[in-house]
Amino acid sequence: MARPRQDGLLYFSFDTDFFYADQRIKRLHSRYGSDGMLFYIYLLTEIYRNGYYTRWDGESVDNAIDDLRLTEGLIEQVMAFLVSRSLLVKRTLADSDTVITSPGIQKRYQEAIKSRKRDVYVDADIWLLDENETAPFIKVTGNKSKSCGNKSKSCGNESKSCGNDIKESKVKENKENKNITAHSGEARETGLEDFYESIWELYPVKKGKGQVSKAKKKALQKIGYPHIRRCVERFVADMKSSGRDRKYWMHGSTFFNSGYVDYLDENWDSGNSGATGMVPSGKLPVEAGDTQEPGDTVYDGEEWWKYGPNAWED
Repeated sequence: MARPRQDGLLYFSFDTDFFYADQRIKRLHSRYGSDGMLFYIYLLTEIYRNGYYTRWDGESVDNAIDDLRLTEGLIEQVMAFLVSRSLLVKRTLADSDTVITSPGIQKRYQEAIKSRKRDVYVDADIWLLDENETAPFIKVTGNKSKSCGNKSKSCGNESKSCGNDIKESKVKENKENKNITAHSGEARETGLEDFYESIWELYPVKKGKGQVSKAKKKALQKIGYPHIRRCVERFVADMKSSGRDRKYWMHGSTFFNSGYVDYLDENWDSGNSGATGMVPSGKLPVEAGDTQEPGDTVYDGEEWWKYGPNAWED
């Protein structure tokens, strides 16, 4: 979905009573300390730098982790708090992008740009202010997908969401045989191979991609993207803390066939990151309810050590 050109800010106003005037901010500070406050201010800078909203996805989370040195868990908790207290609003658009903004942010934004003496175009699917709150120079473009305009008219392409006004039956028609997989708290359509591609992108040593069986891919999909992502992050942190040279890290095929098991929530001891990503030797059993395809071979962690770090090249 094409976006109108956005006009970001070089700076934005910051009230001197920021820490005291709003009880929600006081609760944020009380619950999450300086890290929570830092993350909220960081989000404000990202939003105003873009204009009146910013995209929020897996890459955004990674950037925040790198920039602020915060954990993903804390980021998710603080984000949930900000949304629950209406300090931020999450909007999922027709193209499945998720953006964050708020009415207060948009009021400050239009106040900041009023001196530019020109019209500024904003997206109706993102702009939250009512007509009487919107300045004359703000030109709202497009129709809000949640209303689909005149209800007597078609909502357009049925593959796009029309918010609460579209009936559940129409949504089902467009999902067809696709599955819904959670991605950083968001639902996205994906098939089995799309899901596998998404988790493969998470893993740093991309060797042996074709060595993961269909049965194992199904098992991984049942675990879910957020859980697998945590497994990858724990493994990477474990390897770095142990000082193991990257060339000796297990290949992606080894990790997704068996290595992830040690890093599952139920097996992970956050106070003692001594997991090695290895499991007892031998072929792994196929999960209940899965069927192993003819010719599928499931390798375990021992195979990597047996054949060396350069085995199973793509």
